Amino acid sequence: MLNLFNRRLLFMTRDRLTAYAWKQGGMVGRPKRFDPDEKGIKNFKKWIRKDLLTPCHLLIDLIDEEFHPDTVPHVLGPDRTAMVARRATKAFGKSPFSLALFQDRESKKGRRDDRIVRAGLPNPEPLAQWIDPLVKAQVSLGGIHSLPLVSLALLRALKLVTPATLLVSQQSTSGLRFSFFKGKYLKISRMARVPDNDPEKYSDLLVRELEKTQQYLRSLRLLSNDVPLSIAILSSADHLEAARPRFRDSATQKFHLLTVTEVAKTIRIKRDITTPFSDSLFIQLLGLKPGRNHYATPKMRRFHLSRRLRTGLTVASLVVASGSLGVSGFMLYKASVLESRWQENQRLTQSLRMEYRQVIGHHLDVATDPGDIRKSVQLE
Repeated sequence: MLNLFNRRLLFMTRDRLTAYAWKQGGMVGRPKRFDPDEKGIKNFKKWIRKDLLTPCHLLIDLIDEEFHPDTVPHVLGPDRTAMVARRATKAFGKSPFSLALFQDRESKKGRRDDRIVRAGLPNPEPLAQWIDPLVKAQVSLGGIHSLPLVSLALLRALKLVTPATLLVSQQSTSGLRFSFFKGKYLKISRMARVPDNDPEKYSDLLVRELEKTQQYLRSLRLLSNDVPLSIAILSSADHLEAARPRFRDSATQKFHLLTVTEVAKTIRIKRDITTPFSDSLFIQLLGLKPGRNHYATPKMRRFHLSRRLRTGLTVASLVVASGSLGVSGFMLYKASVLESRWQENQRLTQSLRMEYRQVIGHHLDVATDPGDIRKSVQLE
């Protein structure tokens, strides 16, 4: 039977795929690491065959994942489906890994178009080489999740969802990730490689990339001087100390420098994390609540969905059976109560009959002839 509580969590970057076991609400054991070469993929195939039923969820953090804010006419039904397909093909070619996220509507008068973000991978090959073995082995694939889109859960946990929020995190084998949100909606996300993890060099790189990101946001008219930008930076204590003197709050921006360890405690990770890497944070969030699937197609998820359906039917059968047993037990109890009451009434009836007979037995019989009464009346 499909285990809906245990999971296998996969984290993919350009350089590696890392597998984590999730049981009883947390990560257990050492992670398995697979390189994107012939040997690594062969070992991955052997690993997945050991357990085909436990659901897998794949988290990706790829430098070539693109996000494009856009507006589209407010249409519904087949027209919307066709329009989204055309926009996806234009942006990402024939890549199967794309989606359009409908966010809200424009507030202007007249025609109010839908605001959307088109997300996807123009080059599907790096991801497809890991997905194909899962599909061929009929593994239960719950979903392919985008790290920037999962980031909203982290902002909510940190209570940092603001009108304009820039989340900066570093992952071990990918780099610095800059994800910009307007309220709860992701607008853009970009990545920068980190060639050296020396705190001073990290600080220099962070300052440069923050400036680039803000310039990009202004070019897209996503930043406004009327709304201060909240910048949350997650890293290690020594990296943050090196960067702290270079970040000052102002009327247009406010900094939140958070160590990965203190963020980990907020989302129920018990161990201390001394590195600047946020991998464990996003894996923990994925384990706690996988949320929406972003890129896996129905064909990729068909074994997961069919197994969930079978599991659901099995659970429903057990519930019906338990309910039937419960009703039967209640009816037996009710019958037992009625039987006891009937026996008590029988005993009470028998007792009243005996008392009646005793009362009648204590009275003398009086035999009077009606003819004698008539004669007496006539004589009188």
